[in-house]
Amino acid sequence: MLVASPLLSQASVHLAGEQAPETGVSVRADPGHGARREAQEAMQRGDYLRAVQSAQRQLKESPGDAEMRALLARAYFLGRNYEAAARVLQQEVQSSERSEQAPSELHLQWLLECYEQLGDGNGALWVLERLVIHHPKRAYWSSLLSLWQKKLGPDHRLTLDFLRLRRATGSITTAEDYLQLTAWALRSGAALEARGTLDEGFSKKILGVGPSADAHRTLRAQVQKQVEEEQKQLSSPDWETNAVAARNGMLLVNAGLSEVMRGEHVRGLSLMERGIRIGIPHAPQDAKLRLAIGYLNAGQRSKAIDLLRTVTGRGGAADLARLWEWYARQS
Repeated sequence: MLVASPLLSQASVHLAGEQAPETGVSVRADPGHGARREAQEAMQRGDYLRAVQSAQRQLKESPGDAEMRALLARAYFLGRNYEAAARVLQQEVQSSERSEQAPSELHLQWLLECYEQLGDGNGALWVLERLVIHHPKRAYWSSLLSLWQKKLGPDHRLTLDFLRLRRATGSITTAEDYLQLTAWALRSGAALEARGTLDEGFSKKILGVGPSADAHRTLRAQVQKQVEEEQKQLSSPDWETNAVAARNGMLLVNAGLSEVMRGEHVRGLSLMERGIRIGIPHAPQDAKLRLAIGYLNAGQRSKAIDLLRTVTGRGGAADLARLWEWYARQS
C-alpha cells in the first residue's frame, strides 16, 4: 500500500455510494432532460460507460458544470478507468489552486485513491502534499511522511531532521518510532533530545510496557548517563573556544539545537548563529535547516519560515525545508 488505508476507505465510500454530499453529486435524475439526465440515470443503473458519454456531452454544452465533472470522475473510477478519473480530478485540483482556492478535500481523497489503484507513488505524494497544505490533519501528515521516509532511504544524513518533523506533526506513535528517533539522536550526539524522546514515549505508555519494558528502562538509564556527559562537556569553559578555533561550525549548530530543545533558547540560538557565521563548508543548507528548526522550537515562527524559504540546493535539504515550512505555517 502506498498510503494509509483509512484515507482510501473514506474516499471509496463516497466514490461507490449513491451520493457525495460534499460536492452535491447525486445519481438521482433531475426533472430536466438531455445529457445531464441521461448521465444521472446511467449512474443510477451502474452503466458507467453511458454515464461517461452523457457527462462528456453535457460538459461540451456547459464546460463549467462542476457537478458533471465530479460525476464524470466518479463514472471513470467506478468503471475502473483510474487514469481518466485521475486526469479529470487533477484538472479540478489545479484549477482550484490557480484560482487561489483550496481544492475540495473529497476530490483530493478520490484522486489519492486513483493513484493508489494505479500504483503511482509520485502521484500519491503530489496529492498528499496538497492535503497537508489545504486540509492539514495528522493522518495526512503521517501518510505523507511515510512516503517521504521511503524516498530518503534507511541511512540518509537528514534522517534525524526528518524524524524531528514526524515527532512535531504527531506522526511518532509506536515504540519502534520512538526507539528509531532515540537511536538517531544518540548517533548525532544529541543525548538530551534522545532523553526527551524516551521521556515522551514513557509518559504516553508506549515505552516501558510489555515484554520490552526492561530493555526500555535500561536504555533510558544509559541515555541519562550520556546526557550527563554531554552537559558536562557543554558547560566546560573551553568547549566553545575549541570549537571556534577548529572552525567546526556544524558542531556549534548541533550543540545549539540541543540547548534550544532543553529550553535554553538564548544560549542555543546564539551557538547556532555563531556556527553559521564560522561557516559550514560541507553542508551549509543542512545547517540553515537546523537553525530554522531551532527558531521554531524557540517560538520564533516568522524567523523560522523566512529562513526555511532560503534553503536551496539538491540532496534533500530544500525538500525537507519545504515540509518544515508547511508545518511552521500551521503551528
